[in-house]
Amino acid sequence: MADYLATLVTGKVPHLDRDGWARQREPWLWQEFKRDRDALLPDGEGLRDALADKRFKRWFANCGSAPQGWPCEAGYWVGMRIAEAYVAHARDKHLAIRELVELRDAAAILKASRYGE
Repeated sequence: MADYLATLVTGKVPHLDRDGWARQREPWLWQEFKRDRDALLPDGEGLRDALADKRFKRWFANCGSAPQGWPCEAGYWVGMRIAEAYVAHARDKHLAIRELVELRDAAAILKASRYGE
């Protein structure tokens, strides 16, 4: 969501190098993200020491140590795409942005976004 909000405020997509890399691989990237996310969220509950898990480090907190061939913080790009889809499908765009900022139910936002369908 951070990259989505930055794009709204500045009119520019952050990290154009990451954006170009990710857009070329979007379907594959989503499958990779979803697989790692599901492994880190057992039974839809909380993260199991995610910061120490290499799957988490593929996506976040990896500037300077991203996997070879990956841009840093690719998870922010995936989040931007989910947020874009969520707002695009919302009847009330302003309310949708507020819900993104408040992030009370990430699973509901992902489902309503229809991202990756």
